[in-house]
Amino acid sequence: MDVVQAARKLAEVVEASELAQRTQLLGGDNQPINVAFCFRAPPSRAAAGAEPAGNLSEISDYYRRLQPGRLLITGAPGAGKTVLAVELMLGLLEIREVGEPVPVRMALAGWDTTQPLDRWLSDQLVDTYQLSKATAKRLVERRCILPVLDGLDEMDGGVSVAGPCRAAEALAAFNQYQVGRQKAPLVVTCRTTTYDTLSAGIRLTDSARIVVSSVTAEQAERFVAARALAPDDWQPVLAIARQHPQGAAAHILSTPWLLTLAVTVYEANGHPTELLRFTDPEALRNQLLDQFLPAATKLHERAGNRVYGPEQVGCWLGLLARYLTQNARERRTVGGHVLSSTDLVLHRLWPIAGMRARVADMAVSSTVGLAFVYSMVPAAIDDHRLALGLVVLALLAISWIVASARTVWPTPKSITPGRLRTQEGRRAVIGPVVVGFVAVLAFSLAVTLPNTYSPASDVVLGCSLLFPVALIGGCALAFGATWKLRLLIRAPTPLFGQIYAQGFWSVSAPRPALS
Repeated sequence: MDVVQAARKLAEVVEASELAQRTQLLGGDNQPINVAFCFRAPPSRAAAGAEPAGNLSEISDYYRRLQPGRLLITGAPGAGKTVLAVELMLGLLEIREVGEPVPVRMALAGWDTTQPLDRWLSDQLVDTYQLSKATAKRLVERRCILPVLDGLDEMDGGVSVAGPCRAAEALAAFNQYQVGRQKAPLVVTCRTTTYDTLSAGIRLTDSARIVVSSVTAEQAERFVAARALAPDDWQPVLAIARQHPQGAAAHILSTPWLLTLAVTVYEANGHPTELLRFTDPEALRNQLLDQFLPAATKLHERAGNRVYGPEQVGCWLGLLARYLTQNARERRTVGGHVLSSTDLVLHRLWPIAGMRARVADMAVSSTVGLAFVYSMVPAAIDDHRLALGLVVLALLAISWIVASARTVWPTPKSITPGRLRTQEGRRAVIGPVVVGFVAVLAFSLAVTLPNTYSPASDVVLGCSLLFPVALIGGCALAFGATWKLRLLIRAPTPLFGQIYAQGFWSVSAPRPALS
């Protein structure tokens, strides 16, 4: 597959994935808050073309004017940095032309900065989007990827000017990220306070830094009118927020994440005027988080989906939250992989179960092979001529088990037979099926032919070979088809991309400041 075709297909997959992420980040809806941002000029080395201000709906046009295309998105916790990055990606993908880089979002929390940036980017493409290593490497080396690097502030438990930290090492790597003689395009998100601390020692050079602003009363009113099912119920809350800008209600309405959370909660149950009972912003925040799970499950039920009770969901999310908290506190690694403290990806959650998961994986991987070898033992005992074939099969089965045991982080797979309906997909299968058939048939005949030859007559020879050849031929076809299907299957995308953005940290776990 050439680079242009690979980039086009990757763009399609990324767009579908980010559209789903956008809906999730917006609380199951498609109405974003049109947050504003302003350009904060550094002392030197800023990207050219940066306008003084902009908003979410203009973010892709704003980015396209930058030379080079290096953007740093900063803001307070919950300001909407990730939503802004996702909106930028979707805007670029909608108008992407051939040859333009594909924006791909990656969580910085899991990057071991001792690994070169190019290699880590390639590994992310292989792991998340099931690209071959060669294709991923070519896309990165030719700068066909626009890295959207989310969560610079999540790389360390704390950042200080004096002490070393992974975030500073990441910034140094970004400053060396080149395309030809120029800085290569990239997008980075980070909390304002973290980046201000980092910038005392190192900055993202040749970039435009924008700071996401708080939600104004007018923006909140427009969002409520567009999103809430009963916007008139919100008028008393909006009025109080305008009159008392330092109050608890105003605090909730000024943060995109909390405003979205509040609207989601009161769409399911209750009346928004309950917000006016609180004078402490922290108490009101905790109240909304406590109400979120019952509200989310009720809205899920209204949509006709399978529903679990809030208690069940709370228990499971509490387990996940404790797992992330432990990863953040202890900086745990398994098999050379840093366990993320922010993202929940389905196939990377097995460390929660410990070694039981590895034992189960080995048992499943070995069952089929060992069962087939065991079924051949009686025949080999009765006819010693089959012993050689049985030994070869046993060695192959053992090799498979050892390989499975040594692979700590196997690549997940899911079959997509729909690709076989296309002419391209069918053409791609024919070659490997033929190669697999010929290879397995040749190997099997080499093992069985010397032991089945009978000098009595050609008829006896033909009859003695008829059944083995038919059986081996069927196995060869199955092997060839299976081998190609493995090349056609794709890895699942992250199950809960930054799951905590919807407040799931609130259950049985410390409540960190959200970004």
